[in-house]
Amino acid sequence: MNLSNLTVKAFLDELASRSPAPGGGSVAALAGGLATALCGMAARLTLGREKLRDAWPAMEQTAVEADQLRTRFLLLVDEDADAYLAVTAARKLPKGTDGEREARARAL
Repeated sequence: MNLSNLTVKAFLDELASRSPAPGGGSVAALAGGLATALCGMAARLTLGREKLRDAWPAMEQTAVEADQLRTRFLLLVDEDADAYLAVTAARKLPKGTDGEREARARAL
């Protein structure tokens, strides 16, 4: 899925729909992305404030790490949805013969 490019409203509409994805994992990843974005903002707000100069090196590192984590969480929004859709598709595979059961088990 390409959830990470949706507007907030479109994401929420898709989440509220009958579609099995996005689901809880994608929402958790989005929450992680939001949290790391806030961490990056807080770090950047600290940078440049003279009375907090001693914290600048740590905040520079924090901003870099927060950006990296935010990027990873955004990828996980789609990865979770794709993984869940693959599982639901595999569960729909036939299981009448030994070969079908083996193929379904491999897919799962």
